Amino acid sequence: MNPEEWARCFTPDGVFQLGSHALRGHVALRAYGEVHVREIRCRHMTGNFLYKIDGNKATGQASVLATLATPGGYKFFAQGRYVDQLVKQRGQWLIVHRRVDLDPLASDPEKIVRLSDPDVAPLFQPLIDAWGPTRRKSLSRIFGEARFGCEESTKALNGHALAAQREKNLNGQRAASRRQIVSGEAADETRARKGRQ
Repeated sequence: MNPEEWARCFTPDGVFQLGSHALRGHVALRAYGEVHVREIRCRHMTGNFLYKIDGNKATGQASVLATLATPGGYKFFAQGRYVDQLVKQRGQWLIVHRRVDLDPLASDPEKIVRLSDPDVAPLFQPLIDAWGPTRRKSLSRIFGEARFGCEESTKALNGHALAAQREKNLNGQRAASRRQIVSGEAADETRARKGRQ
């Protein structure tokens, strides 16, 4: 993603809305895009475009499925739709307002589906922080985060780190054992040579 090009997909005062929060204007949109580029690698795949054009204005929606590169592999982190208002200016369609609606549970439409995957939640913290401190708490309810009550995620992360450290220690012990064996074999060979002389 190129943050400048993404921001220019919007009108100069265009809005990107997530939940009840919104970023407005090229400066805010570009800054948010820069956090994306700097902190995470993700893709937003869109399809099922349903737009109604009325002269130089259009309204519509597109389905979105988002994936994220994590230490544990590629993970889905969101699904829903973009609800758009567009305007045609100087021959180009630009986004006036884009609202992201994440899919709720069918069994409980009021329940927020959170990111609790231990590989995903910590990677989202910089994006949540980019919305500013006044919005952080409610966005955390949507996306989950490493520091705000995802105890299972934190435990899992600590478990992964502990397992990785154990593996590293075990590999170090194996390497040390191999060195001892090799140096012991070398010492045996040296003694055997001296005995033959």
